[in-house]
Amino acid sequence: MPKFGYTDAFNHRLNDKIVVVDARDSLPTCKNGKQYKKREIHRIKGICIHHFGGDQSIESVAKHYTSPNNRFSHQAIESIPYTYCIDKNGLLHCCNDIEKVVWSQGTKLFDGDENADYLSIAIQGNFNKKTPNLDIMFSLLAFIKEAKYFFSFGNDGIKGHYNFGKEQCPGNHIESFLKYLQ
Repeated sequence: MPKFGYTDAFNHRLNDKIVVVDARDSLPTCKNGKQYKKREIHRIKGICIHHFGGDQSIESVAKHYTSPNNRFSHQAIESIPYTYCIDKNGLLHCCNDIEKVVWSQGTKLFDGDENADYLSIAIQGNFNKKTPNLDIMFSLLAFIKEAKYFFSFGNDGIKGHYNFGKEQCPGNHIESFLKYLQ
């Protein structure tokens, strides 16, 4: 019988609101790649929202990061560097266990470990060029609402990657929405 951990509990809660695709066992991985640390769940202060910067699929983004010479290093990493992703149809994909500290917020602008403190969610598309559709926005809002409740953080825990020094992420069309929520 599979264990029922934080990720499964959160996905179960989300499934009452939106469709969650469990992609943890279907996305490309690299067992020999750099491994993520384990997250202490009580550390979670909020979420950090990203965009892909293009229309590539979640699978192709995962394949890129689990291959050598990816954006992070000259060595593959174990899996896609996001905990969740929303595709262009608004489906939410669970890509990693919540307990994994994925490398997506990385910055030296702040003390501490923002990767451990914030869950990451990436959205398929480039939102400097276009406005997200209603299906994406509905899934993003449902995710934010449930994450705030489940992990007990307020609106100040809703971050865009721009809060950690990446000015173009998650794109100005989502950034203005996030600033409204914050």
